[in-house]
Amino acid sequence: MKSRFPLASFCIVVLIGYSLAQTYEVNGQGSTSAPKASANQAPQVQSNQSGSEIGWGSSIEVARQARAAQDALKRGEYAAAVSFAERAAKAAPQNPELWFLLGYAARLDGRYQASVDGYNHGLKLQPNSVRGMAGLAQTYARMGRDADAEELLKRVVDANPKDANSLQLAGELLLNSDPTRAIELLKRAESVQPSAHTDLLIAHAYEHLGQTDESSRYLARARNREPRNPEVLRAVAGQYRDQGQYDQAISALQAIPGKNIDVQGDLAYTYQLAGKQQEAANLYTRLAKSAKGNLGLNLSAAQALVALGQTDAAGAFLEEARRIDRNNYRLHAIAGSIAESENRFEDASAEYNLALSNLPQRVPEGPLYPIELRLNLYELDLRQDDETAARQQLNSAFALINQANVPASSRPEMLRLRAAIEAGLGNTDAANKDLQEALSLAPSNVNSLLNYGSLQWKIGQKDGAQETFLKVLELDARNRTALSSLGYLARDKGDAKLAETYFTRAVNAHPKDFTPYLALGDLYTAERNFHAAETNYENAFQHMPTNPLIVAGGANAALESHNFDLTKRWLDRATGKMNDSPQVSRERERYLTLKGEYAEAAKLGYAVLEKLPHDREGVVYLAYDLFYLGRY
Repeated sequence: MKSRFPLASFCIVVLIGYSLAQTYEVNGQGSTSAPKASANQAPQVQSNQSGSEIGWGSSIEVARQARAAQDALKRGEYAAAVSFAERAAKAAPQNPELWFLLGYAARLDGRYQASVDGYNHGLKLQPNSVRGMAGLAQTYARMGRDADAEELLKRVVDANPKDANSLQLAGELLLNSDPTRAIELLKRAESVQPSAHTDLLIAHAYEHLGQTDESSRYLARARNREPRNPEVLRAVAGQYRDQGQYDQAISALQAIPGKNIDVQGDLAYTYQLAGKQQEAANLYTRLAKSAKGNLGLNLSAAQALVALGQTDAAGAFLEEARRIDRNNYRLHAIAGSIAESENRFEDASAEYNLALSNLPQRVPEGPLYPIELRLNLYELDLRQDDETAARQQLNSAFALINQANVPASSRPEMLRLRAAIEAGLGNTDAANKDLQEALSLAPSNVNSLLNYGSLQWKIGQKDGAQETFLKVLELDARNRTALSSLGYLARDKGDAKLAETYFTRAVNAHPKDFTPYLALGDLYTAERNFHAAETNYENAFQHMPTNPLIVAGGANAALESHNFDLTKRWLDRATGKMNDSPQVSRERERYLTLKGEYAEAAKLGYAVLEKLPHDREGVVYLAYDLFYLGRY
């Protein structure tokens, strides 16, 4: 049978949508006299607002709803916050702050039009509100309506040219689109009223410009100014993370006292980057369960569980996400990865394409996210032997990456993805150069190391590939891709005993993952140890009964050992779309041939030949069938 070496891992590392995107949330919701307010602070609404035409009893209820909204925001329960804020605003429609609260909550919940409507309603009541204009500008920026956002920012600054908070708000909103202008505004804010938060924003702007020394200088200023400020410590952890120093980033986050949901989200995301997938899954799962209705956390929990091969556990979080927003692009991307892991290639392609078609104008994960989706589709097309479609996806990804403008911190990931595209296009020299640069910038980046090892193997540097995969294990001793790659590399080099060692380590590290059992089954079949092969295929089947490659492998081992009853048992396990698998069809063709049912076998043989034109066994058994049918 063919070696089932896994394709180079260019799959999406789904960022924590709510957490990283909110790290630099505009501080447009607090009082203009509170420049140190948290970047995620919601509007503070008083129970006795001037202009609210409500009675005392109603005021108590409105205040209760507003407080419930604010509490829900602190817990990350954004959908619930929207519901509470909407009730409060409708109960006291003359209170602009309640409409601003609704706009803020709706933005965090990803309901941008509702956010725009809320802010606009409040601005009709209080047209010159800095909070309202800045909040609306932030929503416009999320929607990709940069011109509208910048027009509002100009109004904010013109109305408050010497107000530190207004200048800070304007600078913060321009961080991504115009970091140079952002620095100008933020330094004006700093001259009026210095603060650690402004220092952090300036550091972030310099990071976008690739000026790492200046970025580090302002980060150090923020740390010296407020060494125990959680916001400052998060930024320090972020710098460690951007540099690939994940252990230091984790330590910095763990040291923050009273970690709120944003800090814990950062920690879970950092666990993922560090290869600590179980820790990430555990934390995301706990956060998603505690923050009911939080779309981003449900999706992140599902993604983390998928990374562990626990698709059944991920299903509950995906269903909750589907209930909140069934068209969410991340939802479709994760569903695509699950379908791909189960070899449901058509379903996977459909889900990835739905993810692409539902992308917002400005993707919170950044410009590399659509490229990663294209690369997933490219790999799917390759696995289905559709080279024309695969080339189209590569060309699309290549065009996108040439237009991508990423900050310095994202350059290693950009180089990794560009290397994947270049390798697919056959330009291994360029891919090698890009991966080497990526690793020089982030030497401990596990994904870049995995891709580099795969490239080294592809260009014949097997010893170098082995060293690279071993380096991954130094960083993450349980890394499933590295363990599997070393196992397949050992098989490629003819060392079955070493291959067995690595596959067994993968089983011990990830006992619920079917893939190392499948790898051992294939290895033992090649070694003619059919009893051990069948044991491992059975273990793989118990963990993933819908995977057709397991059924095909078990049937093949049974055929090789001339156990036709066991072969039939394996083939009978193929249900539904599993029977469309060319590998299952090939083993069924072989079984029917050996049972003397040549006509039925030949019919399957032609189907196998169409899907696997270069498969030797399919062709040979079809020839036998035709011979016995007298069709010379």
